[in-house]
Amino acid sequence: MISFAVIPISVFLCLLWGPTLFVILRQKSSRRSRIRTITFSFVAELIAVAILAFLAEMAGLLNPAGYVLVITLATSIVGATSVYFLSQAPLTHHSSGTPNGAP
Repeated sequence: MISFAVIPISVFLCLLWGPTLFVILRQKSSRRSRIRTITFSFVAELIAVAILAFLAEMAGLLNPAGYVLVITLATSIVGATSVYFLSQAPLTHHSSGTPNGAP
């Protein structure tokens, strides 16, 4: 039988990673680039939620389900937005302006 905790954890992870995954899969980039972005952003979002939830607990907030839900949604939106805007930023190349980097 499936444990009761699996359902809330699954909902939590879908809320956290769903928007970011949607943005990443809509990018026109290589598979390797997408996997690198997924790995970095998913871990960063999970760490951010854990730290913010811990800080909210230490601050003495009274509704743990409420602040975890708000922190999760806010982190998810910020993560998806940052992935979107970082994927739109042009790559900058630092070169001397001469062929083959000659002085």
